[in-house]
Amino acid sequence: MYIYNRRQSGLQFKRQKSAHVLRPSQRYALQWSGISGDKSNPASKLRVGTYWANDFSKGCKGDDALKYSDDLARGFARAMVSQGHQWTVDHGSSLASPRDWLSFPDKTGTPFDNSEAIQGADTTDFAYLVTHGALTFVDKPAPADDLYVFRAGFGQLATSVPSDAFRVESSKPLWPNCIWFNNKSKLGDKRLRWLVVDACESLQLPGYIKDLQMNVDVDPEKMWRHAFDGLNMVMGFTGNSSDSWWIDDRGWNFGRRAGSGDKLADAWTDEAYSRWAGDTPVALACGSNGADASNRLRFDRVTAPFIKISHNQIGGFAWMWRS
Repeated sequence: MYIYNRRQSGLQFKRQKSAHVLRPSQRYALQWSGISGDKSNPASKLRVGTYWANDFSKGCKGDDALKYSDDLARGFARAMVSQGHQWTVDHGSSLASPRDWLSFPDKTGTPFDNSEAIQGADTTDFAYLVTHGALTFVDKPAPADDLYVFRAGFGQLATSVPSDAFRVESSKPLWPNCIWFNNKSKLGDKRLRWLVVDACESLQLPGYIKDLQMNVDVDPEKMWRHAFDGLNMVMGFTGNSSDSWWIDDRGWNFGRRAGSGDKLADAWTDEAYSRWAGDTPVALACGSNGADASNRLRFDRVTAPFIKISHNQIGGFAWMWRS
C-alpha cells in the first residue's frame, strides 16, 4: 500500500484540518523512477461511456435531483472525442441503472456489465459515472475484516436481476433495485480499463463519516479491491463531490487532458480539485505488488496504458489525492 498527498505547499484547507492522522509507516512518499506505462498495447482510439443521473423520480425516489451530472459526464466525452476517441454509450437519467454495472448474468448468460445489448460499463474502455454515492460500512466481529462498499443510486430500476444483487451481503436487508453495490461487480474483465466515479464518498479516506456519525478506518483499497478484475484505475472523491455551476467544466477539463495522453492520476487530481467547492479528488490504481501499483498510479495514460491484470494477479494498491 502506497499513498501520496499532492497538497500544495504552504496551503491549508478546512477539509485537510479534519483529516485522519496517518501512521508513520503511511507517511512514506515514494520516490518515483520515471518509468513510463506499457507501450506494447497502445489505445489509439478508446470507446468512451457516460452514465449519469439528474432525475431520480423513477428510481431512487428519495434522492434529491442533481443539476450538472449531464454536463460533467458529457463534457468528459466531448473532450475525449475532440482527441480522436469514440463516444459509444450515453446512459442518462432515463437509461442508466445498476444493470450497467452488475456482474450478474442476463438470460443469455452474459454479465450485464459486459452486455453489448445493454451497453454495460465493461463494453467501454473509459467510463464516467455521475450520480449520488456513499460509503456502506458493515462492522464485522473479529477476526473477520470489516466490509467497506461503495454504493450508487440511479434514476431507473434494474429489472430481471436476482435480489442478491441488492443486498450488500446475503444475510443483510434488501435494498431498492435502483442501488448498485460495487462488491457485486468484477470490472475490467472485458474492456474497461479506467473509471471515474464522480460521486460523494466514492474513494473515501479514513476519518469521520457524517452519515455514519463515526470515525471509520476506510481507504480506497478497502472500498474497491473486490471490484478490480482488469481495471487499471478508479478516480473519484473523498467526502462530498459538488453539484454546482462552479465545477461543471471539470469533466471537459479532465477529458481534454486524459484524451491527449496526460498522466491520468495527475490530470484527475488537478482538474477535479476545487478549493472553493471543497472537492478532494482521489485516484486509485492496482498492481502486481505495491511498487508496481505505485508506478501504474503515477504513469498510466491512455496513450501508453499498462497491461490489464486480473483480480487474482493483484498484489497491491496505491492511491493519491489532492487537498
